[in-house]
Amino acid sequence: MVGKIKGAVMAEAKKISVALVTWGFGVVAMIAYCVLVYWLKHSFGIYVSMAGAMVFLAFAFFFIDLWWRLSHKKYE
Repeated sequence: MVGKIKGAVMAEAKKISVALVTWGFGVVAMIAYCVLVYWLKHSFGIYVSMAGAMVFLAFAFFFIDLWWRLSHKKYE
């Protein structure tokens, strides 16, 4: 009985830690995005800023999709 409770607590702790780490990566990515757009706009202008924002988002969504697919892949 104690082993099952300990296993359940450890499983929930792992889920919470993974959620906090991924949330932290998301916050860091949003801050990096804002800094990049701000720097591009002040250094090169609005059009380069828009292009840089689209490239950043394209790479970000590519890596998010890659992480999502790999974490939900069924290994046989």
